[in-house]
Amino acid sequence: MRLIDADALYEAFERTTWFDNDDGDIAEELVDNAPTVSPWVKTSDRLPTEADADDEGKVTALITGSTTGKLLSLSLDYASVTTKSADYFLPLPKLPEVEG
Repeated sequence: MRLIDADALYEAFERTTWFDNDDGDIAEELVDNAPTVSPWVKTSDRLPTEADADDEGKVTALITGSTTGKLLSLSLDYASVTTKSADYFLPLPKLPEVEG
């Protein structure tokens, strides 16, 4: 399964000129060409909040290492992630509740 950007898909749908299409593949083409959504969030777009963190208050942060050319992935307290400490972060899902 591929996550797609529904807003971009809707905008493309709005711009589409509807005409008789012999093979009826307009919707399929729009979905196939929709941008893929990345789960990673740029820290320059927004910083993580408590809602993005796991039960221990951690998020996974990605440092692109522009000086070293390597990627570094760390588990950090959400409040410590800044635009200077990380390039991206990954919001973590909450753990499922387990009944008794």
